[in-house]
Order: sequence, then structure tokens, then C-alpha cells
Amino acid sequence: ILKLKDCSHLSCLPTYMRNLTNLRHLDITDCDKLTKMPIGMGKLISLRTLGLFIVGEESGCGITDLTHLSVQNKGSRHLANLRRLTISACPKLEFSHEDDADFQNLISLRFLGLNGLDKMTYLPPLPLLTSLVLGNCSAPTTLEDWMPNLTSLRSLRIGGCENLESLSDRLQQLTALTKLVILRCEI
Repeated sequence: ILKLKDCSHLSCLPTYMRNLTNLRHLDITDCDKLTKMPIGMGKLISLRTLGLFIVGEESGCGITDLTHLSVQNKGSRHLANLRRLTISACPKLEFSHEDDADFQNLISLRFLGLNGLDKMTYLPPLPLLTSLVLGNCSAPTTLEDWMPNLTSLRSLRIGGCENLESLSDRLQQLTALTKLVILRCEI
């Protein structure tokens, strides 16, 4: 466990952070001067809890190979201006109704890409989302429960969701939808 919470003068994390391969919990909430994560954070293969992840302007500052990740409830309050979010290769990540309150803070989110989320069967309400890409997610068999929560959706792309059986009659509720692409699904 590494708690750096409320370190108001902390402006960067050391590059050797990537060597802390046994680190399970990292708390950097309320480190207001922190502007990016160090390169190589994907090597933190044991990391399970990360209260906040800061996306810097430089390339390479990303978490790529996490297999267990729990986003703390207060983490999304800092993401009110986030417009695009892509989550890939997090096979154990799943959403539930308990996450709805956190997603309400994503008021600017317009694009959501979900790829390789094997346990995902639920999508929290995102009424302002305009584009959803769902790829290689083996868990959902139907998207019926998602439709009422996507009232602004204009583009829906689904690919490689091998267990998807139907889109349901609720697809008609997506009145803003102008583009629908379905690839490599058993529908």
C-alpha cells in the first residue's frame, strides 16, 4: 500500500514506480500538482486499487496490463471534462448498479470504447453518450437493459461479441441512432 493522498506539493511520481511490481494499492487523490503518471505504470501487475489516474499529454503514460482494478467511488468526480474513454484488456472489470452514481459525474463523456471486458453484463446510465464501441466482450447475451440508458447514442458498433444473442426490440428506443455496425457476432 502506498498512500500519497493530500500531498499538495507532489508534482510527479518517480520513474522507478514501475519497479514496484508487488504494489497492490496506490492512493494519489488530492495531489493537485500531479500532472501525469510515469511511463511504465503498466508493469504494476499486482495493482488492484487506484484512486485516480492522471492522463498526461505525453505518450506512453498509460496503464496497459492490469488484470485486477477497482476504481474507487470518488475517482470519477475528477473526470467531469472527460470526453473519450476507452477501456481495453481488463477481463475482470465489471460494472453494476452500484456504479451508477460514479458514472453520473462523467457529464462530458461522448465516446466510450469497451474492448476485451469478459465479465461485463451491465452498462451504467450515460444519457449524453453519442458513440459506443463494444468489442470482444464475451459476457453480454443481450443489450436490452442498456438501451434506455443511451438516449443520445448516434453510433453503435459491436464486434466480436460471440455470446450476443439479440439486440432486443428496445433498439427502437435509440431515436438518435444513425449508425449501427455489427461484426463477428452470432446474432
